[in-house]
Amino acid sequence: VTITDSIFYIGADDKGIRLFESQYEVPNGMAYNSYLIKDEKNVVFDTIDRRVTNTWIENIIKNASSINEMISKIYYPIGAYINLINDFDILTLIKLLLINIIPLVLFIYILSISYFKIISKYTEHSINKHHKKIKYKTISSFKALVLKDIKRYFSSPIYIFNTFFGLILLLIATIAMCTNFEGLMTTMLNGISKEEISNLYNLVPKVYYALLIILISMTSITSSSISIEGRSFNISKSLPIDNYKKLLSKIVFSNTIIMPIIFICDLIFIIYFKINLFDTITIILISIIMPTLTALIGLLINLAFPKMKATSDTEVIKQSMSVTISILLGLVLSIILIGLLFINELNFIKISINNIIIIELVLLILLTIILFYILKKHGTKKYLLIEV
Repeated sequence: VTITDSIFYIGADDKGIRLFESQYEVPNGMAYNSYLIKDEKNVVFDTIDRRVTNTWIENIIKNASSINEMISKIYYPIGAYINLINDFDILTLIKLLLINIIPLVLFIYILSISYFKIISKYTEHSINKHHKKIKYKTISSFKALVLKDIKRYFSSPIYIFNTFFGLILLLIATIAMCTNFEGLMTTMLNGISKEEISNLYNLVPKVYYALLIILISMTSITSSSISIEGRSFNISKSLPIDNYKKLLSKIVFSNTIIMPIIFICDLIFIIYFKINLFDTITIILISIIMPTLTALIGLLINLAFPKMKATSDTEVIKQSMSVTISILLGLVLSIILIGLLFINELNFIKISINNIIIIELVLLILLTIILFYILKKHGTKKYLLIEV
């Protein structure tokens, strides 16, 4: 029922109900009031009892100006995706990502609970069955430390989710660029012509280079790798292994988690866009340097601000100073690096973007070497001073 040009009555009558609020008799049934307001955003005021849901949905359909509008009202993710295509909005994108990521987080959580139980039972069964034939394999102490950190990482859903967000965004962005670059550019740059989109293909490698810098800097696993050990830290500290090796194992652990996903994205991007040799080398180099540098920064900050008496993983990862400082430093570093790419826009400085990238890579390598030196000279001392 149309009330005004933008307000519609979409309620329904329930002839079968006999009691209102389970107390008052209604011999002629009752009506459920529900209204649809069409404006910049479509709003439904009040829903109805499930007994007459079909009638309510039919009323919505009758007042939907298109199939897209109808679907959007019933299932939000589809509506959000349609809105992003027509009018890109970062808040809508974040909501859509969260709706799709939450099932993944739940899956990881359930898997982390059951995985080690299954493995433990299987191992116990194998030992009982073949105890006379077991041959124990020995691995290096360094590899054992890396594996210990990896197992601890995958046993904590909050640890995974908090550090995987940047990598998930990188994967989504890479796929979006490769599958519908023209549509993505049209959405993000409203009114851009096809000729201008064609010219943008030449800058795609630089855009991806900047994307790697931003999203990798958001992924700091080592900023809580020491704090998360909690009371078991004293056991790790007492192991007869060089303390510098213990710290290096955390850098390797972080890169083991991060780099495979980055290289998968790189491979997809390089193959799809068939970029030249220079851009391929710079993308591979930044994919190696940035995770290592981010891991070093996170580890040094965690050594400076350990949170060893936390009562849960959430407190370590969400409420520790080391994580906050690491993310802020990573953000500042990424802003500086990306800002340098536009330095040739200044009238008094004329330098090609390729030369700027070379300078950045050299500076990042030098910074990484310096941080390794600091980790060896001062980080080991900080490590020994940590007490639980």
